[in-house]
This record gives sequence, C-alpha cells and structure tokens, in this order.
Amino acid sequence: MDQDRRGFIKQSVRDLMACCVLSRFPGLLRAGTNENTSGEGEMDMYIDKVSKDMTFCAYRCSKTCPILVASLKGDHQFLKDKAEAWSKDHGGSKIPEDQLYCYGCKPIGKPMGFIVSACTVRKCAVEKGYFSCVECDGLATCNQELWKRYPEHRRYVLKLQK
Repeated sequence: MDQDRRGFIKQSVRDLMACCVLSRFPGLLRAGTNENTSGEGEMDMYIDKVSKDMTFCAYRCSKTCPILVASLKGDHQFLKDKAEAWSKDHGGSKIPEDQLYCYGCKPIGKPMGFIVSACTVRKCAVEKGYFSCVECDGLATCNQELWKRYPEHRRYVLKLQK
C-alpha cells in the first residue's frame, strides 16, 4: 500500500511540474515543428528548459553547450566537424555524422542523438519511471559505467538523495 501511495505521489509531482513548465513555456509544445519560423525565441525557451531541468543522471546541461546550440540552430557543418574530431580523439571509433546532435537527455519533440541513445543511466531511469536517478533506492550500489567514470558526480548525486 505504501509503495502504491509513494508512486502516486511521485507521479503527481511529475505531472504538476510538467504543467508548471508548459504553462510557463507554452512554446515547448511546438518545439521541433515549423509553427514558429522565427526560431530564436523558441530556441531560447527550449535551451532554458533543458538547462533548468535535471537530467536523468542529475547533471545540469549548460544552455551554452556547443553541441546543443549547433543542434538547435541546425549547424550541420559544426556537428560534422565535431563528429570527425571525436573519432580522432577516441582512436578512430566513429559516431555517425548524422547522429552527433543533442537536445538533452529529455528531448521534447526532438530526436535522441547517438550519445543520449547509448546512455545506460538514462535507459535505466526511464525503465524505472524516474525523473532522475536521485529517486532510486539502489543508487548507492548501482554499477552503471557513468558512475565508474565520474565518481565525483556520483557522490554529488548521492548527497542529493539525503
């Protein structure tokens, strides 16, 4: 019974947050469509939304992230150059040029790029229905690769749970 109540409360809080965000940024419902052709105001609202929201791993993306900005502006040459540079920096491992883009790990009306699609932390949180890993009771013992690569961030996220 308590677990059902806890789940209900979590879902209610998520729904309330979504309503608040959508009432504050009504243009998000149109993000990724051709309804607003000016783009600039829509893009700024989308960047603000992405940067204020906590990602699944509790990281906060910068609204000045060059990959995010290039993705929103449709700067394909910049993204192609970054994909090539990434391949060189990672021993020839390739990211398909048409897959290096990012709209954050919680895209609204946008596709997920290569890196976000491959994120195991995101996949786990989505499967469990969590807004973020902060909600997970198993975080302290979680063995996802992200936590091994970034132990300092893991400690930060564990502090958020308290």
